[in-house]
Formats: sequence, C-alpha cells, structure tokens
Amino acid sequence: MYVLVAVLILVILGGGILAYCLVALVNNTTDKNVHIREVLKIYGKCLDKVFTLASEGKYKHGVNVCLRRSDFMGTVRDEEGKSILHYIASCKSGNNAPAWTITALEEFMKDHKCLPNAVDYDVLAFLSWPTPQRLRTMRSLGTARPPHRGRRG
Repeated sequence: MYVLVAVLILVILGGGILAYCLVALVNNTTDKNVHIREVLKIYGKCLDKVFTLASEGKYKHGVNVCLRRSDFMGTVRDEEGKSILHYIASCKSGNNAPAWTITALEEFMKDHKCLPNAVDYDVLAFLSWPTPQRLRTMRSLGTARPPHRGRRG
C-alpha cells in the first residue's frame, strides 16, 4: 500500500525515472521503507538543484538539462509550493534586473509545456511589460531591441 502511494506521488510530481527505480528497488529487497526514503531523498536533491539553477537564471545549461536528465515536468514545485515560473519571475541578478531573459522564459515554457497558473501569470505579465527602468536595464545588458525607426505610413 505504501509503495503504491509513493509511486503515485512520484509520478504525479514528475519523477518518472525515480518512480521506476523505486519499483525496481522495492521488488528486489525486503526493507521497503529504507529504499522509499532513499529515493525520496534523491528526488529532493534533484528538485533542490533545479530550483537553485532557476534562481540563478541558468536555463540552457542548467534548468533545461536538469529537468530532462531527471525526467521532471516543468510544473514541479518546491517544498513551499513555488513553481519554476515563480522563480523565473521573482529572481533578480546583481543589478536588480531579472535573472531570466524573456527569450529563456519563452523557451522554457515551450520546451517543457509549462503553463502559468493565475498567480504566476500576473507576475510574468508584469515582467514582460516594458517600463522605462526595465528598458534602460535591458539596454545596458544588451538584451533590449532598439525601437523601430522606419517610415510611418
């Protein structure tokens, strides 16, 4: 019974490979609780790594690789219930600019089929709105596009 509950929790949370390992371990040993704790500890370490990389603003060689290697979905949440999108929206770099670029955010949402919930959507919509201060910061970082100076007609 406990094994099924642990497997269902891991599958729901996005740990397909970990759930498979758990079933293999439990079927081959007698002390099931020890192995369940070990797998959950590994699962927790993988999640911690994902959220640490997300808070640092590392997508291509960080969050993307870790999610694919661990077979997690883009909708995983930390122990406080915060999603990766929450980290994307709230984490700042050293000069108070967003740690993630809009391009990396769009790639993350497309690659991992991650849709924002209502709270994340409000924060992400705020981030994508170009304020003068945000435009100055983006220009200083070289991430802003110059305004179109073509003819009006």
